[in-house]
Amino acid sequence: MDVVTGHDPRRFAERVRGFLAERPARHSVILTRLARALAGERAEPPQSELWWWVEQPDGEVVGALMQTPPHGAYLTADDDAVVRALARAAWVARPDLRSVGGPDPSGQVFADEWVRRGGPSAEVVMRQRLLQVDELVEPPAPPGRHRLAGPADVPLLRGWGEAFTDEATPGGARIDHVTARVAAGLLHVWEVDGRPVSMAAVTLPEAGVARVQLVYTPPQERGRGYAAACVAAVTREQLAEPGRTCMLYTDAANPTSNAVYERLGYRVIGTATDLAFAATIDA
Repeated sequence: MDVVTGHDPRRFAERVRGFLAERPARHSVILTRLARALAGERAEPPQSELWWWVEQPDGEVVGALMQTPPHGAYLTADDDAVVRALARAAWVARPDLRSVGGPDPSGQVFADEWVRRGGPSAEVVMRQRLLQVDELVEPPAPPGRHRLAGPADVPLLRGWGEAFTDEATPGGARIDHVTARVAAGLLHVWEVDGRPVSMAAVTLPEAGVARVQLVYTPPQERGRGYAAACVAAVTREQLAEPGRTCMLYTDAANPTSNAVYERLGYRVIGTATDLAFAATIDA
């Protein structure tokens, strides 16, 4: 098998999109990041992005890996030998890699190969569950209503986005998750008496799958059903489109959020793990 590496997402898409679209929920992270890159949302400089894939002698694609700064690497492959081949290629091209993630067990297999080649040890940052819904179970309706977030909401929601990052990955890089999503009409809020109390974002659909993300309720507003109502509203809109389904990632160690999503009809379809390499965990 051959590992192909490049900086051009268009070439990656030509060769790999079909492979990713075979299981679009499992591959949602790569598909949505690829779509943004193709739309012009590139790292700076664009040459800092790397896109890898693995081909069998007959041309069949059997694995893929991307690394788009400031994010870590993300990969998918079913065969451990393919994962190790991707790790070896990444070791040559990006020896300062900070982190890796992917559907289980690919992230851990990659990290083990990284360490075997002389890299720093890896620490699990988060174990995740992949959940998908095909039919929404309506939650009890709390006070308030759902609406799209607008420009006037950005200062408040940007702070929420930073709080989301601090809770999900303490010490992680703070990235503006909000501004572009508001501009694209992808960030939703639940409001009570004109005051936002919860938010949830959604990706543009790829291969029929939209991913709910950036679900956050300030601590003082929790336990009132606002997040469930907001996620339900976003999910309802997506499922109303023919051939559309929704998925999301949850922290496997957070029973509260997992229970909320399962009550809405989301079901577990897989697991994933994010790992950071020891030399960069505290960076």
